[in-house]
Formats: sequence, structure tokens, C-alpha cells
Amino acid sequence: MAELKLDEVVGALHPLEIRFLAALDGHSTGVEMQVAEAAGLDAAQFRRAAEWLLTKELIVLEQESTEEVVKVTAATPDGRGTRARA
Repeated sequence: MAELKLDEVVGALHPLEIRFLAALDGHSTGVEMQVAEAAGLDAAQFRRAAEWLLTKELIVLEQESTEEVVKVTAATPDGRGTRARA
């Protein structure tokens, strides 16, 4: 990202991004749930703001946890699904 003045950066931010950054309250790091709660953002708003800030290279993701996702791939004759790992 080209070097910008602080007021130019802030002026280019979406309100969700501003709430996200303000929730860090001067700290350089934050835990997802704590930042979301402090910013008053639901999970979708938090992810959206985080993705925008990542794209603008204003934040970095230091650690990402993974979750196992289960998808229904076929149903048995009695209507139950069989599971496959994603």
C-alpha cells in the first residue's frame, strides 16, 4: 500500500473497519471474539471488516484455527445422510 497520511487512511475506511480498529483500543493485537464484542459487531460484520482490513494491508492474521466441516453427500433410503469430511 502506498504511504498515506493517517487522515487519508481513516477517511477511506468503512464504518465497520473503524469500529474494528477502535475496538483494539490501542493494542496491537486482539482475539477475534474480544474484538468483535468490543466493537459491537456480529460474526459476519467482524469477518467482513477483517477481510477489508487484510486487503488494505492494515492488519495481518497471525493465527488461524481450522474447523472440521461435515457435508451430506448422499442420503440412505431411510432419509439419513452419510457424512464426508470436507
